[in-house]
Amino acid sequence: MIDECDAGVPAHFSFYDNANFRFQNTEYYPVFQVKLMKKLLDLSDLESANIQQAMSWAFYFEGERYFEGTRAFLTADRIEKPLLNAYRLLSHLGETRVEATSDVAHGVELLDQAGGRAMPEEVDVLASRDSDGRIVTALWRHTDDQYRTADAPTPVALTVRGLEAVAYRLTHHRIDAEHSNSHTVWESLGSPQVPSDEQLAQIHAREGLEELTAAVDVTASAEGTLELTLELPLPSVSLLVLEEAR
Repeated sequence: MIDECDAGVPAHFSFYDNANFRFQNTEYYPVFQVKLMKKLLDLSDLESANIQQAMSWAFYFEGERYFEGTRAFLTADRIEKPLLNAYRLLSHLGETRVEATSDVAHGVELLDQAGGRAMPEEVDVLASRDSDGRIVTALWRHTDDQYRTADAPTPVALTVRGLEAVAYRLTHHRIDAEHSNSHTVWESLGSPQVPSDEQLAQIHAREGLEELTAAVDVTASAEGTLELTLELPLPSVSLLVLEEAR
């Protein structure tokens, strides 16, 4: 069991103590957390560590300001921060991990070579399969520098092989600056510390894991292969769910 398995700083330190702690409010953190969980699984396989659980360490501070930036899943008025959506996304992964590789990932076998340097930008993947044929894939684009963004999203080609059916229903959820992000909504409203009821309603409405696009029907080839394309801003994580069409 891995305790305090997150990038959090001392619990009561906030954005107002150090502006670098802003990441605890933003989309950077949930994408990092998904990436971290995949690295843990890979390390467990590489080192035969038998990791079974990984826990965060967080608090709810009564009386703090909105998006104080402390080590918490919630901020004032019990607004859910984007970090909580990382766990919602991970909860969709299924019973059995399946092989999934990326040609632009930074493997855990390279971590000992870092010499204190940050990990480079990567696009990586984690996938699962349920007994009913449901395929769930998490895809993310991330770099260690929380201040680094990109002028344009990067195109990603995803190939799924070994499908047993032909017709599937595809759903696509996303965490990024514009989706599943209560903090972005709060900032767009002028970062109010005395928000109106209407403003609070707007913020709460964007707390959960949001669909990037409406569900669509897709068709695999006769050989059981499906080709998908998507674009990932920096940072972001997508959840793709394939369910056999009924």
